[in-house]
Amino acid sequence: MKKTIFMLPLIALLMMGCTHSLRITNEETFLPSQTKPSKAVKIGFLPTEDRMINAVIEEISLSSAVKEAKKGYQKGSEIEVDYISDLSTNMKFRASGQNFFITIPGFIVFTHAWLGYKYYVDIDTQCKLFDPSGKSLSEATIVTPYEIRHTSFARGAAAALIGWITPGYGLLDIIPGIIFASSVV
Repeated sequence: MKKTIFMLPLIALLMMGCTHSLRITNEETFLPSQTKPSKAVKIGFLPTEDRMINAVIEEISLSSAVKEAKKGYQKGSEIEVDYISDLSTNMKFRASGQNFFITIPGFIVFTHAWLGYKYYVDIDTQCKLFDPSGKSLSEATIVTPYEIRHTSFARGAAAALIGWITPGYGLLDIIPGIIFASSVV
């Protein structure tokens, strides 16, 4: 009984240090475009349910180079615009092999909490620009490779608790180490 009373605070302490907030580690490599039209333009954006695309449209509408940004614009609409834009994204998620070593032997010094697991998110944004009549003017794909550090509570607790509480000094941490190095769940 006394052993249980002492173990509960130890487990609570271990679990408090199990997370690492999301941080983009290569943010300084993304430079904003310096190209602006000579006069402010009206842009109609084709309908999308993608939350990220809608956030991009909101950000574009705040630009001084944009007079008006119409969400949910339909080609052939009576609303007058200078350009019509169609935006879509494709995301790929990957885990880093470093996550294995962050889990084992990293659990000993809580590496997952102070460094965070390493992941890659590659976002390809396809942009199509049309004139008001619907004729294609330009197509481009913008590739944005994010490198992030993050540890969710579940992954941090798995690494710390399996490593510290199991006999054999955490050799069972090999299992979550392999999983965290090969997946992004």
